[in-house]
Amino acid sequence: MSKTDRSVLLDRDGVITAVNPDGIKKPEEVLVLPFSAQAFYELAQCRVKPYVIVHEPLVGEGKMTEADLKAVHARLVEIVRQEFEEVDLGEFVTASLPDGPATPSAKIKAGLLRKLARERGVNLAETYYIGDEESDMEAADEVGCRFCLVRSGRGFRTVKRVAVTGKTPDLICRDLLSAVIKIFKGG
Repeated sequence: MSKTDRSVLLDRDGVITAVNPDGIKKPEEVLVLPFSAQAFYELAQCRVKPYVIVHEPLVGEGKMTEADLKAVHARLVEIVRQEFEEVDLGEFVTASLPDGPATPSAKIKAGLLRKLARERGVNLAETYYIGDEESDMEAADEVGCRFCLVRSGRGFRTVKRVAVTGKTPDLICRDLLSAVIKIFKGG
């Protein structure tokens, strides 16, 4: 992929899939949020390459395996392709370090974003990261991405928290589809 191609960075849980408080450990636990499949279709129409950013501490904690994680992602692809056969969900970019004081989620995600920039030529300054948590916004800020906060998943709670702290995302949208339309279709 060349540096001139457009990309978008997508958090998985709460943006594409429903949040499971215990984590999504098995393919049968994958629940795709309404309109997420349509969002991938719209990205394809706009010729935008999606990268799904996944910090999965359950692997690092030994509560699931890398094979389990791949099976979860395969199920996500399968569900989306039931609606839109030809849709490309892009690449899954994952880290499996346990979350903790020494390695907070925002730092792990920022590391994933830097790696993506290095290895795939993604221009982070011209790329949106769409997420639902403060850690997503902090990671985007750390690497210089634009950030869109969606109200799906944990986003409704996050919108309230960031209003109190004074942190401001570049955009706030209802869900992934509305974010894609706003960012890439001028809607």
